Amino acid sequence: MKVRKVCLYVVEVEKALLFFEKVLGFTRKYYSPKKDYAEIGLDTFILALASENLIPNSSLDPFSGNVCNENSLETELEIATENILMTHYASLANGAKEISPPCSNAYGETYSCIRVPGGVLVRLYCSYGFC
Repeated sequence: MKVRKVCLYVVEVEKALLFFEKVLGFTRKYYSPKKDYAEIGLDTFILALASENLIPNSSLDPFSGNVCNENSLETELEIATENILMTHYASLANGAKEISPPCSNAYGETYSCIRVPGGVLVRLYCSYGFC
């Protein structure tokens, strides 16, 4: 088996798309003419950003409590970076909200958590002091 892509439903596709491109280095693969769906890539990984209007089952609501509640934990995207401080503060300067500042864990990893424009929860990390 192989994971082809991961799709995240966001409140505003364009804001999320621009953030992932500008700050986190993703490359645009596709952006729909209606601006309600985009695919971006990082190495071989494809991330799809879809408008809440495209949720296949209208009884599902991925945003109940997520976007406005910074304490909620839904899907989290982990992104490795070589310079967590630069990436974290560049994220904040470009509209992300800080959930937790950069800190170290017992395993020697440095991580932080942000909520990017569009509502996606992202954990930035750098393994074993290579930050």
